[in-house]
Amino acid sequence: MRKIVSGDQVRVISGSEAGKVGIVRKVLYSSVGGKKEVRVIISDVNVRRFIKKTQAGKKFDTRPYPIAVSNIALLTGDGFISKVGFKLKDGAKRRIFKRTAEFV
Repeated sequence: MRKIVSGDQVRVISGSEAGKVGIVRKVLYSSVGGKKEVRVIISDVNVRRFIKKTQAGKKFDTRPYPIAVSNIALLTGDGFISKVGFKLKDGAKRRIFKRTAEFV
């Protein structure tokens, strides 16, 4: 089980996009040179413009780029940052907010 999954509401805590809030759309796992890396794509955060060539001319389009998972924090229902823990409930492993001890 992962601490950050698709559909979670998160806040960017460092970088040029710091302070922005969005919903995780996709979690990307990769291994480069034996080093594991986790990055996430967040809606309306870290969006870059690029030129898309068409027959009529040039058209600007936008695309969300991934952010390292270490640069984001999970938000509780009240909008506060919280770490994530795990607890067994009915024989299943569930995520909890460490700040409020509520299930995610």
